Amino acid sequence: MSLLHVEAFRTANRLHVANSIADAPSVLNTKSERDWSIAESGFALRLISILDFDYFVKARVDFGKISHGLPLLIDTSKSPIHIVLDSDGSTVATILKLFETDYSSITSLIKDFVRTSIFTQIANLVPSSTRQGAEAFLKAIRRPREIFEIDTSDLGTLQDIWSSYLEGTITLSEAASQSAQAAQQNFQVVDTASANTMANVLPDILENDKVIQNGSLEQSLEALPAITRMDKESNAKLLTIPDTEPALKGYRCFIAMIDRIRTTEGEFFLQPHKTEIVWGGQKALYIFQHHSQTFGLYYELQANEVLANESGGGAFPTCTIVIKDKIYIPVPDIIRKSFIPEANNKKRFEVRSQLLYPDTEVNQEDESIAKKVG
Repeated sequence: MSLLHVEAFRTANRLHVANSIADAPSVLNTKSERDWSIAESGFALRLISILDFDYFVKARVDFGKISHGLPLLIDTSKSPIHIVLDSDGSTVATILKLFETDYSSITSLIKDFVRTSIFTQIANLVPSSTRQGAEAFLKAIRRPREIFEIDTSDLGTLQDIWSSYLEGTITLSEAASQSAQAAQQNFQVVDTASANTMANVLPDILENDKVIQNGSLEQSLEALPAITRMDKESNAKLLTIPDTEPALKGYRCFIAMIDRIRTTEGEFFLQPHKTEIVWGGQKALYIFQHHSQTFGLYYELQANEVLANESGGGAFPTCTIVIKDKIYIPVPDIIRKSFIPEANNKKRFEVRSQLLYPDTEVNQEDESIAKKVG
């Protein structure tokens, strides 16, 4: 190659880099903090607090104008990260207006805004996304799980309970009491009395989704944190959204996990995770993958009837809902009718679950499940 060609190549390469940089989104201007409104100040403080408390990520927030018409821009190369919001962007403007009209709903709305609009851009900065962070989380979650396993092993299986009764070591009333507890821990029963609508139980989740999505139908398959409402409680084992209302991330049905799993492994769902669901015959299998990609949680529901005539499944948008006393997981629309009880009828599911640790040997059944899912 001649010197003329080399120089021409270098010039073209510099122009390409310059054009790429020029085309990248940038902050056009920012407002001085002295010019912020009360709503903007409140928004910034809540945003910084949520990122710090929930995700252990430090942030600095500004308001201003961004090129390409973007509503927000995040610079993760800085420490703390720098977030610029456009006050005139539709979602941000709606949140700012609520500071004046509905202040009580602000915290939950900003939490959902962070989960939906910010987390995916800072996921690699969240400590538990690293292998070291994941291992630390596993150590923390294993301890209460091991304690619970000792307790439940003392309780025994239904067969063990019956054998103890026949041997005369426990009375009939004691056997009945223990068997009832054991059965409750392994089955989920849903009837019309234990089903309710999302609008009745958690109306702000639907309202916030309308604000944040702003009509967008795009659904991410990336790892996301759960929707959390730790101040809420519910007796409902099933939450539904009627066809007359917009779906939540494409779902219209959510089933509560059994209390035993919520007690022993509920902290898993406070971590960002991906959701994969497969079904066939009477079974629906969930695999929730931690965003570090080093471990996951397997949850199996076996119904007392066929869930779908044809098997199916794959990756789905994460839409786990965690409240004070329940963890709701989504049911794909194609099989939701099999989960909704009719009048004077019950849906009964046998439940199996386990954390898939990186140092746990996978048995043949789990290997076949993994092949189906992925």
